[in-house]
Amino acid sequence: MTESKLNEIYVSFITELQNAGVDTEKLIEFIGEERLKNSPAGLELSSGLAFKGALLLLMMTSLRYARQLVDIGNNEFKIDPKSLTKVTLLHHIGKALIYEENDDEWQRNKRGMLYKWADNETILKAGERSLYVLQRCGIELTESEFEAMKINDKTDDDKFSMLHITPLSMIVKMADDLSYMRVNYKQKNK
Repeated sequence: MTESKLNEIYVSFITELQNAGVDTEKLIEFIGEERLKNSPAGLELSSGLAFKGALLLLMMTSLRYARQLVDIGNNEFKIDPKSLTKVTLLHHIGKALIYEENDDEWQRNKRGMLYKWADNETILKAGERSLYVLQRCGIELTESEFEAMKINDKTDDDKFSMLHITPLSMIVKMADDLSYMRVNYKQKNK
C-alpha cells in the first residue's frame, strides 16, 4: 500500500470515529499514530493480512460492509449508526498493540512470519485487548456495544452466545468475516 493511500485511510478512520462521537486524541496518544497507521492485521504472509496498514484497511472495509448489511435490512433492527461505526472501527484496535515486526530473518524468509506477538504483560484476546484500550482512553460503551466488541473472541461452538446475539454483534461479525475475505483475496490476487 502506498504512503498516500495509507494516509487517506487513516484520515477517513479518524474522521469516522470523530463523527461517531469518539475522542480520538487519547486513542492516538495511547497507541501512537505511526503504530496505528502501520499495524498489520495478521502475523504471516499467507494470511494476506501481514502488511503495513492492513489493520486500518480491514476496519474501514468492515465498516463499509456493516453499513451495507444494515441497509439491506432497511435497519429493521434499529441499529444506531454511531454505535455501528464505533464498534466496527474499534473492535480490532487492540491488534495495534498485539503485533510487532519480526526481527528474526529466518522466521521472515523461511516461514513468512513477517510479524510476531508483542511482549505484553498479559495474554488477552483481541477483543479483550481492544476493550482494555478503550477503557484506558476513556471511551465508554453501552452493554450492546461491549458485547459486539468481544464477538470475534467467541468461538463458533459457543451455542449460547450465538443464540442470544444482539443485532449489532451479528452485523459486526458478518461484516468482519466479509472484510477478512475481501482484504485477503485482494492481497493474494495482486
